[in-house]
Amino acid sequence: MKTNKSERKAMLLASLLERGRVELNEAMALLNVSESTARRMFDELEDERRAIRVHGGVQLLSGLTADYSYDATSRSAEAEKQAIARAAASYVRDGDVLYCDCGTTLAHFCRALAVRIAEEKLRVSIFTNSIANLEAFASLDTSSVRLTLTGGIYRPHRRDLCGLPAENTIAQMCFNRAYLGADGYDPGRAFMATDFETASLNRLAAQRADGVTILCDAGKLRRRSMVVSSPLEHVRALITDAGITSDEADILERADVRVITA
Repeated sequence: MKTNKSERKAMLLASLLERGRVELNEAMALLNVSESTARRMFDELEDERRAIRVHGGVQLLSGLTADYSYDATSRSAEAEKQAIARAAASYVRDGDVLYCDCGTTLAHFCRALAVRIAEEKLRVSIFTNSIANLEAFASLDTSSVRLTLTGGIYRPHRRDLCGLPAENTIAQMCFNRAYLGADGYDPGRAFMATDFETASLNRLAAQRADGVTILCDAGKLRRRSMVVSSPLEHVRALITDAGITSDEADILERADVRVITA
């Protein structure tokens, strides 16, 4: 499918928001453009102070991570997200009570889980603050899935709910597992979010859960975001893609975080 210049720039920026850095050959493949065109796009992003040129690619400027857009990031790393989602869905058990975070990877997880629920007649209770997650389960028989949407303030750019009403709902619950996303990572310390509201909800969900599983592609392990959302002491497992390095996995496993590669 042909795309215009503005659409290609949006795709490149979405990939940067997801990964923190894009190599030249990755940009050429993602956008289906020549090397010279990709380099010109790198120059334009640098001129606009959205990114900085580095050897072999382009890197997100510190501070841009707060400009999250669900629609933009939904087009990035789709294959990796789908693999992570399928792997995560395979760990859900009959009778589980789950909290599912917002974000595009979690939306893929909920769609994969909805397929399992329909095929295997699992009985699962799910709490979420995400409109996209709600849509993933909307067609299921209510005898199989009990779905609760938290209250809160609607954020169109994240397609979710946040604030005190959402926090009050989560504070009253106990979950078998909280499935959380991440926008960044502070090595050996914590997973991170782009905003305080998301971070606050995730920290609270982690406190109310028997265990936390983080779902994120490996590119996010190489960038920091703005605020801590999931300290490693709360995290039992990370499900990521094959792009994770052995050094990155070792650091997590030394912190007692099980690393699962999809």
